[in-house]
Amino acid sequence: MLPNYKLTILLSRMFRRFLTVANRSLVCSPRGAIGAIALAAVAIIGALDYRTGLEISLSVFHLAPVVFATCFGFSASMSFAVISD
Repeated sequence: MLPNYKLTILLSRMFRRFLTVANRSLVCSPRGAIGAIALAAVAIIGALDYRTGLEISLSVFHLAPVVFATCFGFSASMSFAVISD
C-alpha cells in the first residue's frame, strides 16, 4: 500500500490529467452541445431534488451546470441560473 503523501500525489496527477483532457474536448465542441449538456444536468439535478423531497436539499449542486456553461462560453448561462433556481 502506498503512503498517504504518495497516494495524494498520484490522485492529484490523475485528476489534473482528467481535467486537461476534458478541457481540450470541451473547448473544441460547439456551443450548442455545451448548452445541451448544461440543460440536461439542470434537468437531472432538478428531478433528483424534487424526488428527495424537503428532507434533503440539492440546491448546492444546481450551481455546477451554471458554472460549467459560463466557463465554456455558453452565452445563455444567465438563463441557466434562472432555470436552476
